[in-house]
Amino acid sequence: MNKIIRYSAAALLALLAAASLISCKPSDPGPAGNESETAGETQKSDRFTIDETFKLVRSDYSEEANAAARYIREGVKEMFGFELPYVTDFVKRGEELVPDPHEILVGETNRPAAAPLYDGLRVRDYRYQIMNEDCIVITGGSEQSILEAAKAFMKDVFGYTGKGTGANAELKAGEPVSFLYDYPVKNLKVNGTDFTDWTIVYDSGSWKERASSLSASLSELSGYELPVVSGSKGKSAHGIFLKTLDHEVYSDFDIIVEEIDGDVYLEASNKDGMERAIELFLEKYYPKKVTETMDLKITGKERTYTFIGQSGDYTGQAANAILPFENGLVLKKKSQTRIREGVYYEKREYRDRNDKPVICYVMIAEPGTVDPVCGLPHAYDNITSGKLQNVMTQAKEAEAAYGYDICGAVNGDFAFSATEPCGTNYQNGVCLSHNSEFAFFAVKKDGSFFVGYDRDLDSFDNVKEAIGGRYLMLKDGKLTDLGYGIDLAAVRHPRTAIGFDDSGRLFLMEIDGRQPSLSNGASLCDMAMIFIDLGATNAINIDGGGSSTFITKDYNTGNFVLHNSPSDGNMRAVCNSLLLVVKEKE
Repeated sequence: MNKIIRYSAAALLALLAAASLISCKPSDPGPAGNESETAGETQKSDRFTIDETFKLVRSDYSEEANAAARYIREGVKEMFGFELPYVTDFVKRGEELVPDPHEILVGETNRPAAAPLYDGLRVRDYRYQIMNEDCIVITGGSEQSILEAAKAFMKDVFGYTGKGTGANAELKAGEPVSFLYDYPVKNLKVNGTDFTDWTIVYDSGSWKERASSLSASLSELSGYELPVVSGSKGKSAHGIFLKTLDHEVYSDFDIIVEEIDGDVYLEASNKDGMERAIELFLEKYYPKKVTETMDLKITGKERTYTFIGQSGDYTGQAANAILPFENGLVLKKKSQTRIREGVYYEKREYRDRNDKPVICYVMIAEPGTVDPVCGLPHAYDNITSGKLQNVMTQAKEAEAAYGYDICGAVNGDFAFSATEPCGTNYQNGVCLSHNSEFAFFAVKKDGSFFVGYDRDLDSFDNVKEAIGGRYLMLKDGKLTDLGYGIDLAAVRHPRTAIGFDDSGRLFLMEIDGRQPSLSNGASLCDMAMIFIDLGATNAINIDGGGSSTFITKDYNTGNFVLHNSPSDGNMRAVCNSLLLVVKEKE
């Protein structure tokens, strides 16, 4: 909570002593033997009024005091009818500092009498003092707090709060008036070193504004703004570097956040990217719970985001596509269970930036262990029969009909209706349905995997199995289509997806949703980020919502087990599925 704090008696006496010995204008000690005369000449009145002889003075090196000076100037003009001159404290090199006779110092200036008032002010703190008829000091730890100091001075002295308020009043020299914000962290460290040992460094003029913004955000903890410099951290022990990406990038929207040798690097190619890199940094390291003593641990490497466009529709909008749609999922717990040789599944428990739960299941099959097969209701070969079954029943009937050993399965393609699947689906080299508008996952006859559109495929003659989908999230290691501007992609839902890496390792993913106390679902962006964490380089979203189903076989009992929590309360009947058929029985 904010509070007004007066100086202690000792500090106050020291300040008043300094004020009585030296004003904004340096005192001339006069000739030897004439001290009493000099003292009489330099004695200042403790009661006076502001008139046209006063000047508003700010530092020549800072623009921060402008708003505060304008506020005072406008208030004086409103109340008294005259306008105070506005100058800086500039002094030519080698020349003596000679202040004006009557000054109102706004912000931190080079006037020695005011120096004690600047000490110890943090970003939200401010202070003002009527020192004598020559000098009034109004200052703060930041641009906004200097303005707050000006407002407090004008209100306290003249009753001025805006147009039509306030009246002339006699000013009386006195003690400083301080507003010291009650910062939540009294002792802040980063990786074990004091917060003041860090500097924010930017290597491009484009990053200067972002660097200042980052410093301001971090200052909310302890009130101390990290220095913002260009080029090098200088003598600081550690630096947070805002850098332009200097490696080959896929697009203008790559982002890297990493720690190297105790320093932190935020790298991007443009302003939007750097803004997101800062958001990621703050999401990762800004504490959820604040205590008086804190040590922020900044280690490791965050994700690299890469954007390309499947067409011109996405490339120019890539930053906008991801910024609103990622929910800041942080992995809190992971367990792994072996299904059979080379095939296992993980249960991943995440928390979003609002500390809400998200449950994710991932089936992982090592290269050469399974054949993905398009499953159909009742083991039919007609996807438009209109007869639907849930995934577990489809798996059981496929085993009975074809002698398969199925170790796991998920739901398949979207459907316009019970008799009309949305996308391209193949079974054993036979086309069950085709739609060139949507992307699809395919298994080629040579056993390799494919995701993409018709135009990306060499020939459909090479396709053995296929499952239709929508939104090609990852293609060749690059984020591609996250459904920018589409509610289905941005809103959090239960979801199912297929992915694989460059070695041929296969991933089947299901994320539960629409159950606030259990799991709150995911956007396409959230799911793409999990695939990236897994090491996938290609991934496509398939049917989700109430259709999302994730089953595996328990080889101890021979039965299939439903792992996820379907949002309908039970497994939904669907038009097809993706079955993982074991290549060789164990």
